[in-house]
Amino acid sequence: MAGKKKYQREELIIKLQDLIDSGKVKNTSDLGGSFYNTLRTYIAPSWSEILKVVDRDLEHINVKTESEIIKELQEIVDSGIKGIMEVEKVLSRERILARLDCKSMKEVFKKISREKETEHLFLSEKTKEEITKDIQKLVAEGIIRTIYDLNKYDYSYKRLKKIFGNITWRQMAKEMKLDLHFKAEVDVTNEELIDIYKELSRDLDKDVKGATARDINDNCIYNRGCFELRFGSINNLREICGYEFKKREEKWTKEGVLETLIKEYKKRNGKLTLKNLKEIKTLPSQGTICKKFKVTNFTEVLKIVEAEIKNGIL
Repeated sequence: MAGKKKYQREELIIKLQDLIDSGKVKNTSDLGGSFYNTLRTYIAPSWSEILKVVDRDLEHINVKTESEIIKELQEIVDSGIKGIMEVEKVLSRERILARLDCKSMKEVFKKISREKETEHLFLSEKTKEEITKDIQKLVAEGIIRTIYDLNKYDYSYKRLKKIFGNITWRQMAKEMKLDLHFKAEVDVTNEELIDIYKELSRDLDKDVKGATARDINDNCIYNRGCFELRFGSINNLREICGYEFKKREEKWTKEGVLETLIKEYKKRNGKLTLKNLKEIKTLPSQGTICKKFKVTNFTEVLKIVEAEIKNGIL
């Protein structure tokens, strides 16, 4: 089965510019879900941010009249809005603010006569205890697990810091007695992990260089190892997300490590143990080797080595 196509960010930007300029793309529905997700992964997480990056301002986004926008927003609120992010079913928050000439979503809800119905969305009107109860309930329901999930209910990390102080998400979770079980294994897709990483970077004001490995360990339900296992390294992840970082020359390449492992495996007649590994100075640590091959234990690495030997490689 063919692997997923790898995209270059610049290629996607040019492609989208061409689609917009030709009139083939007028809104996100013209993109198709798969292509839109690709754009969100490689360019920016929201449609409005994507448009900024590709330097296109679609006039047709303003097709909806002000009264239509107000009506649709009222319907969303009346259906039982749980988080401010839900308004993006109508337009992006930036567009809503611009179209309704408002400075904040509070002002928007006041303008559409739904101020009282949306009071529960704003932290400033809640006590620390009320916020804790809300989040505990959402966690118990399986709705909130990561910082990324918090934003869907307008409990952004930045805003929570104003309530709980300048502490990490893990520390907040401990204080709120949240049953989150911070994980060393990943049960989400690569795309979801990328979204989680981007959201974390934004919340920590690291939109340029991206969150560090320590930031991940301090604030994310998944530890750095989960990201490194999926993407090889945090720098690889930064590159996928388009963040700036200083590239360092790799001391150990996957190919070089594999070649050495095969030689050592053959030299020991198919018996290569963790104890042997520590004695071999031309190999990195077990953890680094596992990351190179994107597996969780050395037994899996040995299976790869055996398969390579069986296939007659080296």
